[in-house]
Amino acid sequence: MGLRSRGLLLFGILYLQLYSAVATLNSNVRVKRQSGSDSLLTVEWEGIQTGDHADSEVKGFLVEFRPEQSGEWQLHPGIIPYKGPNHQYRVQIPKLPTGISYLVRIKVIGENNEVLVETPEIRAHNEIVSIKCENDDLTAPRYPQVTEAAQYSLAIKWDTPDCGLVGDYQVELTGVSAPFDIHRQTVTQPHVSVTNLLPGTFYSVKVRAVDRNRNVGPWNSEVLEAKTKGEALPISNNIQLLYRTDSELRVSWQPYNNPRLQHYEVTAVEVDDDSRRVERRRVDPALSSFALTGLRPNTKYTIGVIAFVDHEPKQVYQIEAWTTSGGIESWEEKPKVVEQGKQQFAVHWKLPPTAITVSKFILEYRLPNETAWRTSEQKGVADGSGDYSVALSQMNAPYYTVRIVAIDSQNKVVARTEELTVGEAAEASCIGAAGIPTNIRSTDTDAQSIKLEWDVPNCDESIAPIDGYEYIIYEVGQSASIDGASYVGAPHVVIKGLKQNIEYSFKVRSRSVNGHSQWSKDVVIETAVTGSVSSELTSFISSSNLLRLKRQEKNSIRGLYLIANNILISLMTSTNKFRFTQHF
Repeated sequence: MGLRSRGLLLFGILYLQLYSAVATLNSNVRVKRQSGSDSLLTVEWEGIQTGDHADSEVKGFLVEFRPEQSGEWQLHPGIIPYKGPNHQYRVQIPKLPTGISYLVRIKVIGENNEVLVETPEIRAHNEIVSIKCENDDLTAPRYPQVTEAAQYSLAIKWDTPDCGLVGDYQVELTGVSAPFDIHRQTVTQPHVSVTNLLPGTFYSVKVRAVDRNRNVGPWNSEVLEAKTKGEALPISNNIQLLYRTDSELRVSWQPYNNPRLQHYEVTAVEVDDDSRRVERRRVDPALSSFALTGLRPNTKYTIGVIAFVDHEPKQVYQIEAWTTSGGIESWEEKPKVVEQGKQQFAVHWKLPPTAITVSKFILEYRLPNETAWRTSEQKGVADGSGDYSVALSQMNAPYYTVRIVAIDSQNKVVARTEELTVGEAAEASCIGAAGIPTNIRSTDTDAQSIKLEWDVPNCDESIAPIDGYEYIIYEVGQSASIDGASYVGAPHVVIKGLKQNIEYSFKVRSRSVNGHSQWSKDVVIETAVTGSVSSELTSFISSSNLLRLKRQEKNSIRGLYLIANNILISLMTSTNKFRFTQHF
């Protein structure tokens, strides 16, 4: 296909721009022809008017071409979707024999695949243009084309870029009518087979090269849209947004009624030209709600839910939603659980102390072997009522964790309660009350760091063993960020980078593979003052292995003792006096 990188590449370019008016058609069509050892025909058009036909009646375009000496028209594969009268359209027809003039025409296709209007024939002419690679920068891959289309897959190939040294290729397929369905692959050869696609669906295809220094080249400039075989799936609007935060979107949908339902696939795609991050999760068939987490704040997402039966997609749900720009308020009250019989419980709570009007509540629960929250039911806010409750069953689990979510009229989360463990084994489990760390104490404090320890919980680890601890430390008077919890594997931690002479609040909880206990009670610790006698001596003592440190409550006498070289040094911080005693 001509000369490669760093060389001189000759193209025969046919260039003709035609303005014609034919009955109901006004067209602006440009045709280019590039030739070397073979030929490429590029067809560009814009501003086609469909006369008496409304835009909503236009499905797309068909491009046909034939050698000038032949009366048989050939069809360029696929329908180019209609995107409006002022859109610029482009199609490339590769690998044509050289030395032959071609005629091109465009047909406007209606919703039922009928021909609405047709352009006159356009003839191509040649002229010679040279292109030279000036540096090692990558150019776009050339002539992408579909080599095979199946019901759930597309095979695509392309020619290597004219310039640059390719390390691999990045391929992206996006559903035209299903924009939530994006598939990305990285390959080392100029061809790919993309699977798990939706049937009867048009996909736009993009390919770009990456060199061995991880420099990324441009996407292919040619428009390539390919359709999978089969009938398109019905798109249901029986899906709703339950709530949203600055990093979460929870949706629920009408369950797909089929006894052989295997799973749902939930996807979320950022609607942003600069970033198109894709989240894709598989959901149990028994569930009809899911919360997407780790999202960007104040960002629009297209969300799709696909129901799979016998490994094939059968139903699609689609919705768009925005994450919020701010966090949620603190709701420290824990819901109260009342046992109402064997494996029967009632969860009670009150309205959160907030100025924002709460419209509804959702009870969420998490089973011991799961990390995702499930939803139980919604509860509307009743006028004049401050008390609410929901009945729960044991659900064949020794225990599970519950929390209440308060939501406003815009589906924004106003507040969430702390988590509470429910069930027969709740109290003894490590994610229940027995798993809360106790006897939290500071064993060393200076101007910028604090060392804290706590007792290992005595809890039942048969179902959810402890694998570490999560803790939060924040200045007294400020709100705690639960999402910003840190992890430590042992029952002690040294926290550095603190401010001097500041009171901090600290709390900790034990963590298992699939959950965590409730938070401990807050413990208040105060850092020392830089340059003070206690700070300097504590720093000196901490560097010795002969430390015995005792810290009592604030405003009480604090003693520091060090035995070295038979000398006992005792510092009484309440009177700022020293006592030196030599032992013989």
